[in-house]
Amino acid sequence: MYLVHTHRIPDPIYGMIRPPPWLTAIETSTPVRRMTLIRQLGLKAYIDFPGAIHTRFSHALGVMELAGRLADLLIARLATEGKPKAASNLHDNRNNIMAAGFLHDIGHGPFSHAVDFPLNKLTSKTHEEISTRIISEELKELEHHGISIESVNRIVSAQHWFPFVSSIVNGPLDVDKLDYLLRDSHHVGLKYALDIENFIEGYTVLGDDKDLSKSELGLENTPEAITSAEIFLTIWKGMYDLVYHVENSRIAEKMLERAILAGCADDNDLRGTFENPEKATQLYDEKLLEILQQIKGFPQDTAAAILSKRGLFVKTYDKELSVEQFPVISQGFLEAIRPTGASEASFTLSKRTCETLKTEQNHIICDLVKSRVPHSIHVDEIDSQGDPIELKSKSSIIGAIKEKIRLKAYIHPSLQKKIDEATLSKTIEGLVASW
Repeated sequence: MYLVHTHRIPDPIYGMIRPPPWLTAIETSTPVRRMTLIRQLGLKAYIDFPGAIHTRFSHALGVMELAGRLADLLIARLATEGKPKAASNLHDNRNNIMAAGFLHDIGHGPFSHAVDFPLNKLTSKTHEEISTRIISEELKELEHHGISIESVNRIVSAQHWFPFVSSIVNGPLDVDKLDYLLRDSHHVGLKYALDIENFIEGYTVLGDDKDLSKSELGLENTPEAITSAEIFLTIWKGMYDLVYHVENSRIAEKMLERAILAGCADDNDLRGTFENPEKATQLYDEKLLEILQQIKGFPQDTAAAILSKRGLFVKTYDKELSVEQFPVISQGFLEAIRPTGASEASFTLSKRTCETLKTEQNHIICDLVKSRVPHSIHVDEIDSQGDPIELKSKSSIIGAIKEKIRLKAYIHPSLQKKIDEATLSKTIEGLVASW
């Protein structure tokens, strides 16, 4: 579909999306077209949710559309609420915000988040950092259409000079979350009900209009806004529990992580591809699987297991990481997994478990699964110190959402009769205690 000819894009979530003129300038570029070849939910379409064949491109369009709608709503509201500077700032940044919404995930690797850990381990970069590189180096054409590359990158990385601007795309209440919840639930077949138009009506900019550097995106202090936020965050938590962390595709994703790292250890071409961010961002879902199919051993076996849905690892261990469940949890282990070290700690624990039990490397995969808790969200009410009040203090529902961490282990099917659950449990818990 050529956007320059249609001027309207049918969308299952928002009805019709009208692409802005600057989008036609980059729509046929390689980085943008690659988003059409990367599934939004990665391996979940292969394993658990056959309807989840939507792509990063459709999500990008949705975030762009919703970013524009929210910006327009806030501009109109702030102009009538005595905040002309904030309204003017959003008006001037509207296209930058929409461009950031469209491009925020352009640095994702194949199968979306399933490749985040190996990509970061091999390049030392997050997908957000790769996104900003692509925007700066490969989409300079945007500058000729009134888009500030620097502003877009600052919004994508949540480092904009004015926090309320970047929070529209990257923040606790961002349109990225709103779109992926609506779009993902639609495609996996979960019929959640969230009135998006009603919800964003409760958004506002908090802070003094005289100092926009301290202003933030928050919620009106109304029952409607608070209740809508409760519904949104309950759905958000539910999607992680029922979709994003669902077991079979989670196992396949962890196998894929290890297959990429094993493949990079054995194959110089694959390693060279992943260590070079420019080459890594030329990969897409099917291309990666084709490469892994050519590397004998664990990479080839994993690709075959994903494509056939046979030979997936088997969950053999599953406990909540808590003092009630674990005899001893070393301080070193707790420090290793917080705040963002769960993937690296899982990788190290997997390696040590395989070594202790003398199995082939990668035949036991340990997986730390963290539940999600909302970041700090403020409402339009001031406490005794003059600071905005947190939403969780106004809502017992949101206040009750606590982080939980489960430690799971998945084993190669050939080990089921060789390693019993008691032995695996003793080994893992001993390693956690002595970390």
